[in-house]
Amino acid sequence: MDYRMKVTITDPNTPKGMMSELFFDLNCHFVFDEEQYGNGHYVSIEGKEFYRQVIDLRYDHSFDPDKKEEWLEAWARSYWSGKNGAWAVKTIEIIRIKPEYYEVCKEVSFTNGVQTVPIARLEEPDVENAKEYAKEYGEGFHCGLYEVYDDNRKKKVCDC
Repeated sequence: MDYRMKVTITDPNTPKGMMSELFFDLNCHFVFDEEQYGNGHYVSIEGKEFYRQVIDLRYDHSFDPDKKEEWLEAWARSYWSGKNGAWAVKTIEIIRIKPEYYEVCKEVSFTNGVQTVPIARLEEPDVENAKEYAKEYGEGFHCGLYEVYDDNRKKKVCDC
């Protein structure tokens, strides 16, 4: 699941009458790998003026996979806490980015990796329909249901 986080931070030590603010438009990509230890989750946070950070959430007890937006806000408020010279969060907005559409894909293995070959395009994440397409057109291949975003990035939702 992907999110966009818009954060305005300010220097809490700025004298009155002066202004000091920075704005970050951050892309946040949560990844789940069921073969990993712990809860299997990671998140990458990146933006134009913000170096990419990949955070290992596998053993983070404050992380609840059903409350990703709450975790992102808590992370931002901790990262920019306003303590010990750090800047502080002034405003924060978190928006869930929905996929453009879904694809049922067969996964074709090559010596250098796996390529996903689209079988069908779905407007909604319909797992039962995806399984039917996989049975009919993906015979002999491992198939999956993928979210497809407007930048052509694909993220696997489930196996079919």
